[in-house]
Formats: sequence, C-alpha cells, structure tokens
Amino acid sequence: MASVFDLFLLFFGLILRIVISGFGYNLPVMSVGLCKLRFYLTYVLALSSLTYKCLATIDRCCSTCRTVKSRTFSNLSLARQLCVLTVLFWLLTLLPFPLLTNIYVIGEANQTKSKVCNYYSIIYANFHLYFNSLLCFNLIPIFVMTLFGILTYKNLRNRIVPLHQRRSHRNRIDVQLTKIMLLQTLIVIVSSVPPTILNMYMGLTIDTEKNSFRLAQENLFSTIVTLFFYTQYSTAFYCFSILSKSFREQCLQRSGFRKL
Repeated sequence: MASVFDLFLLFFGLILRIVISGFGYNLPVMSVGLCKLRFYLTYVLALSSLTYKCLATIDRCCSTCRTVKSRTFSNLSLARQLCVLTVLFWLLTLLPFPLLTNIYVIGEANQTKSKVCNYYSIIYANFHLYFNSLLCFNLIPIFVMTLFGILTYKNLRNRIVPLHQRRSHRNRIDVQLTKIMLLQTLIVIVSSVPPTILNMYMGLTIDTEKNSFRLAQENLFSTIVTLFFYTQYSTAFYCFSILSKSFREQCLQRSGFRKL
C-alpha cells in the first residue's frame, strides 16, 4: 500500500511542486478546487504512506520475534484492517485543510497584488506546524522506525532457524523483505532529519520579524528540504532492485532483456 500511495504522491504532490517552484506556474491560485485539494491530498497521501512504513517496521519486528504471541500480530487480516483505518484516520484528521484553505489576494493598495493559496486560521496553522509537520511527519516516524528497526535487527541476530528452513523459498523471501524494510527505514530516518530541523526552526522563529533577504533564504532552504524529503517516497524500486535477486530477475524478464 505504501508504494501505491508513494506513486500517487509523486504524480500529484512532487510534480505540482516542481511546476510551481521550478517553472513559476502557480496552478493552485487558478482554481479554488485545486487550491483546496493541494494540501489535503498531498498530506493524506504522504502521512498514509509514512504510517504504512511504520506499521511495516512493526510487522517485521513481530514476525521475527521468538514468542508465538508476538508473531500472531503479524497477519494479513490485521494488516488489511490497519490499512483501511489509516486512510480513514488521516482523511478525517486533515479535513480542516479543504475547509480552511482558499485563494487570497495579498498586497498593499499602492503595490502589486498577488494571489496565494493558503489556509487563513492562525490556530490551525500552529496546529499543523507542531502536530502534523513536526510530530506526525518527523518525530514519531523517526522514533518508531528507529526503535522497531533496532529490535528487528536484534531479533534476526538472535534468531535460531533450522538448516532445512533456511534453504526454503519462503524463508529466503522473508529475509529479503526484512532487509528491504531495514534499508527503507534508514532512508526514511535520514530524509526526515532536515525537515525536522526546518520545522523546529520555523516554530521557534514564528513570531520573529524577518526581512526580505532572510525570507528568501528560508524559502530556498525549504524548497531544497522538501525535495530531499520526497526521496523516501521514490526509493522503493531501488531498495527492491538492490536487495532482491528475484525482483531483479522479474524486472529483466518483464522488460524483455532476458530474451536478448
């Protein structure tokens, strides 16, 4: 599910960001509907994908535990229920975005006016900064994935598997999935550190007066950090390609290179 949400996020969120920042076409200010959906869909897709990755880390930890009770939590039925609940949770939690977001005209009477797509509630702006961005996007995923990633690694080191099971196809796939999950966990943690620093800085300087040069510096840094943050949503293919031999063989076969 995380890969599906990553794909939609890259097509909607990242491409729209590149069009706005790179080519100067601010499409959200041309349509109220797109303005309301931009923040809402981007954050729903991103936070849902991030939640799925955290849940996958917990699932791998449970599946590698020695105790039977812990391994029972790693099952398909529970995974499906959590997938549905995750989407519903973020759809409801982020519902204020389309309700509060609109197109506004800014600028003094004697100056050139411009349109912006933003939300007008100061209270929700602070809630979004501290809860959505800093807590849900950065601190919680870093803590959860670091903790359960370390526990999974320890479980693998202490795991005793009979020789005939080590050679089984199912066990090899299980080991490959665990390695892929650990690599994705590392990527998420590394790519989440700069946004965490940025959000903490924005929170500490929210009441500070800033000149145009400082605002330009912050905007440049914010754009670089945002693009860097998107790397965690575009690396699943490379993780599978590097660590999974069967995945590489399937890709070669599907692409026709095996026939050459």
